[in-house]
Amino acid sequence: MYEIKLELKDKLLDGRTISNLAKKIGVSRVHLSYILNGKLTTTKTTAYVIVKSCDSEAEIEDYFYKKA
Repeated sequence: MYEIKLELKDKLLDGRTISNLAKKIGVSRVHLSYILNGKLTTTKTTAYVIVKSCDSEAEIEDYFYKKA
């Protein structure tokens, strides 16, 4: 499971709204909000899609911690 690095949330979004990003990647706004606010961990696949949709050059580990 992966948990967002809260200090990098604003850098990841870079002016995008959570609603627009949620539509783009195909998850609910509430679910994405929980992930980006650190209240919910996510799978590797979802973390990958979030990161790549915001920054195609970044890796998952740039924005998420891997939880055991």
